[in-house]
Amino acid sequence: MRAGAWKKGKILQEKEYLVRNHNIVDSTDMLIGCPKEMQEQLRSGTLATIRYAKKKNKKIIIIFPNGTYDIGD
Repeated sequence: MRAGAWKKGKILQEKEYLVRNHNIVDSTDMLIGCPKEMQEQLRSGTLATIRYAKKKNKKIIIIFPNGTYDIGD
């Protein structure tokens, strides 16, 4: 539940996935998301995090499984 969450050389406290992912988005200027599917899935934590980043107007790069990518706002 930490997903390599390092901040200033310290390991952050464990959190539930959704809370952790929102914290990641909230603490960055840009998100790079790598979903395992080409099409959007409702039950995907990665895509939920990307949707949250879009809602927060973060810069987003999505790298798809086939190597293509999308640069969003």
